[in-house]
Amino acid sequence: MSWNNRDSLSSVFTINAESVKVAVGYIGGKTIQLGDVSVAMDSTEFNWATITLTSMDGKPISTSNAILLVAAGRVENSNMEWNENRTSVGAGWGNTPSRAEGIPATITFENMNDFTANVLDPNGNVGNEIKVFKEIILWHLK
Repeated sequence: MSWNNRDSLSSVFTINAESVKVAVGYIGGKTIQLGDVSVAMDSTEFNWATITLTSMDGKPISTSNAILLVAAGRVENSNMEWNENRTSVGAGWGNTPSRAEGIPATITFENMNDFTANVLDPNGNVGNEIKVFKEIILWHLK
């Protein structure tokens, strides 16, 4: 576990464990190496995100039969009424639908066998397959 907080616009928190990989903070425009997994996030307006990979069967990420990938950025309700400093919405919480920022990132897995990736719907049901491609010995999920 590592927390680099030398300044507020570069702060990054990471976990590099066998069955969990985490990169949180101002990771936009950076590549974060987490053992045999790297997270390369493109730059965004705020460059902030949370990206986690969790082995669902307790095995190391590289041998797991099921991995949950979560990528999240800014989320807020429509028409939220922020104050001038964007530090509070007071009673102006807005309404539906909530809006979520997409996270443009490439996740690279080294030393892994063939695998597939699928989207989960809001209820956790398996949805469409995501395109995965292999370059030499690296797998990219984008």
